[in-house]
Amino acid sequence: MKFLCIVQILWVFTNAEDEDYPCYDDTAQYWFFPLKTTYKSVSSRNIELPDKCTPVKLFMVIRNGTTNLSKSYIEEYLLKIDPYRSKITENAKMCQTDIEAIRNWKSVFVQTENFMGLTKNGRAEIRELALRIKNKFAEIFSKPQNADNYNVLVMQKKRCKETGDIFIQTLFGSTDINNFKTDGQDQIVEKFEDILFSIEKFSDDYSVQMNKFGKSDYVKNVVQRVADKMGIENEEIKRIIKIMYSLCGYERAYAEEEIPAWCRVFCQEDLKVLEYYEDLYWYYAVGYGNNANGQWACPLAVRLLDSFKTTFFSKDTGPYVTINFTSHEFVLSMYFLLGIGKSEKKSEKDSDRNIKMNSSNYDIMKDRNWRSALFSPWAANVTAVYFKCTTNCYTPTMNKIAFYFNEQIVAVPMKGGSTCEVCLWPVIEEKIKIFIEKFKCHEFLKPAKEEEYEIDE
Repeated sequence: MKFLCIVQILWVFTNAEDEDYPCYDDTAQYWFFPLKTTYKSVSSRNIELPDKCTPVKLFMVIRNGTTNLSKSYIEEYLLKIDPYRSKITENAKMCQTDIEAIRNWKSVFVQTENFMGLTKNGRAEIRELALRIKNKFAEIFSKPQNADNYNVLVMQKKRCKETGDIFIQTLFGSTDINNFKTDGQDQIVEKFEDILFSIEKFSDDYSVQMNKFGKSDYVKNVVQRVADKMGIENEEIKRIIKIMYSLCGYERAYAEEEIPAWCRVFCQEDLKVLEYYEDLYWYYAVGYGNNANGQWACPLAVRLLDSFKTTFFSKDTGPYVTINFTSHEFVLSMYFLLGIGKSEKKSEKDSDRNIKMNSSNYDIMKDRNWRSALFSPWAANVTAVYFKCTTNCYTPTMNKIAFYFNEQIVAVPMKGGSTCEVCLWPVIEEKIKIFIEKFKCHEFLKPAKEEEYEIDE
């Protein structure tokens, strides 16, 4: 009898080791990818305006809609991963449905000719966003179509220009976007490009924590699980796991109703670990990991202040709408400007507060505030709305402002730990002025000589 019990126990453990992973369709799926999340996954798609407040001006920052891959990415990385469709061995622990999906995979991007241009989904989400904004703020958009009333800035990247064209055409018909340019905008666009060059220049410094995390047991365990699933050696998986993960995100955004083949090699914990891996880069490149990153927000901080500064007086002047079509770096910089999304571990001990994300604290950062997957999905946008508000006919009009990130109102941190959603404009104005002074924005925005930039240790 004792012998039979031992046999049964051994059988259970052996069977557990050999057991296949569940089919991806039957698992809790996770669709949040840094900079590749679909807009529908994170947006309210319905701006709610405060009671007894009339919107009079808008300031918007808009990222490009879902974008096709570059020609170089397709030629290099898709070709590199393609042979792995047939490398799944008889030792694989995936269910047959997942195996067949990978073996039959053909990238949706192979046939594209609009490299780095918007996908069909990308064009639709920008058009839909423009219609919602136009309908919500119909009175503002009823003003004559000229550069005095509407100020539009567009970065020169193909995807930004295409996004701007679709958005403006949806708002105004076939109006040329160049009709809304003003003097000095080319210098601002050049500064945006200089900032992107600086971020790229210092990418090795920003990657330190990410690379350390890449060597951690968390990432090693992801590699091991994927290797087990496919029945392939770990070293093989190490070479292509980043491509698998990026394609999982890109192809999900391309066809949101489908499960991309390469997502099937991951479980939910794998995706969360790899999300953190990429988040570490953006946290140090444009977020709170490096305090000097505040300078990246300088162009938008100054433009925001300039856009609303005349509205405090009884007679408003234009522009009534200022729109900036930019890349994700500048959407993320708006969080830094307003102090939104700092990663803190809430504790009664002051020493436990303001803990930075780093390679060794993944576990306590699982519920972190900094999430580039949520902050900057495809078509990410920030809308600052200037209101004239009254409580009744006997009280004076109050000038207030609210910030909507991806069409959801967000509480802005203030002094003393308080927050506000519909804030008094003078208070926000002072907050932005302090930011501009702290990061020496006017000096930073002068036509550049060679600028020095230091990375925090």
